[in-house]
Parts: sequence; structure tokens; C-alpha cells
Amino acid sequence: MLEFRSTLKLPAVAPKWALALGNFDGVHLGHQALLEGLAKAGAKWACPQAVVTFEPHPREFFQTQATPKTSWPRIWGSWDLHQFLRAKSVKALVEQTFDLALSQMSAEEFLRIYVQPMAPKALVVGHDFAFGSGRRGGLALLAEFGRKNECEIVVIDPVMFGDERVSTTQIKKYLGEPDLESARGTVQHGKREVEQLVCQLQTSV
Repeated sequence: MLEFRSTLKLPAVAPKWALALGNFDGVHLGHQALLEGLAKAGAKWACPQAVVTFEPHPREFFQTQATPKTSWPRIWGSWDLHQFLRAKSVKALVEQTFDLALSQMSAEEFLRIYVQPMAPKALVVGHDFAFGSGRRGGLALLAEFGRKNECEIVVIDPVMFGDERVSTTQIKKYLGEPDLESARGTVQHGKREVEQLVCQLQTSV
């Protein structure tokens, strides 16, 4: 698997891509549904697949800006994500650098500078995906981008675990209680891996 810090490196590898956009900070069932959608899009359009995420996590960036020397606990770190994706059919992982300039960029600018040059055949996102300064960009803007650029926009529906929507926030709640059985159910890992997540969460707060 190729690894980059900017989407601008992708066109040199292949002319067309299927891209999954999001904050893959735990690869829970919701993230895994995104990866399944990405695999289907890649097969449909016969093009390589790339996962595009942000490093540091936007929430981590804003928290350290507001309160320096504090940490924002993750479920998984960058290394864990790399190891997980290497076992998948993902051609490239882009950990787009998230800094002050990117945080102030409009959603339209982000698409023009960091997405359009990839000539994507498909963009796969979650139902609540938002981007750009103030999170003003959403599914409507992506749909417009898709129409103008002949790009399929694939929106993944929320994944439920019982009555709760699977999310990083919900998993952190399970781990904090701790409700390891529910945590295992939402990330689909074994007892040892979930116990490691509990240790990581406790040591990061």
C-alpha cells in the first residue's frame, strides 16, 4: 500500500481513482461499511482505491489549538490504521496534513485543490460527512461536484448496533464505562484488542 501526506501525489500513480473520504480514527463498523462501499466502487469503475483521511484528526487539531498540552484520545492511532488497511485491497492511504491553512479553506476550495485533480470516478462518504471551513460543505455540494465532474457520489447509511448509531463517540462511551461487550460489537475485534483500546484510552486522558 502506498502512503502519502497529500492527495496531490495520487495523479502520478494512476489517472483515475475511487476515493473514500473521512476520519478513519478507529475503523469501527461504520468505517468498515465505507471500505466496503469503496471496494464496490473501485470494482465498478475498474480503478484503484484510496482512503483519504486527515492527520492530525481535525478535532485533535482544534483542541490543541484551544488548550495546548492536552491530548485528544483516539481509538486507533495512525500505525493501527496502516496495519488494518494493508490487509485490504486499498492501493493508497493519504493522510492529508490538517493545519491552520486547511482548517480555514472553504469546502469549494478543498474540492478544487485536493479532490478535482484526482479525476475521481467515485467518492465514498458517510451520511454525515462535512468538510471545509466551519464544516459548511456537505452532501449537496458533493452531489454538485459529482454532476459537474462525472463522479459517482456514494453515501453510506448509518450503521446501527442495537439502538445506537455506531460512532467513535459512542465507542469511547462504551470503553469508558467500560462495556467491553458493546465495544467489541461495534469494532468487531477480539477481547485482547478491545482491552488494548481501553488501556490506550485511559493513558491518553
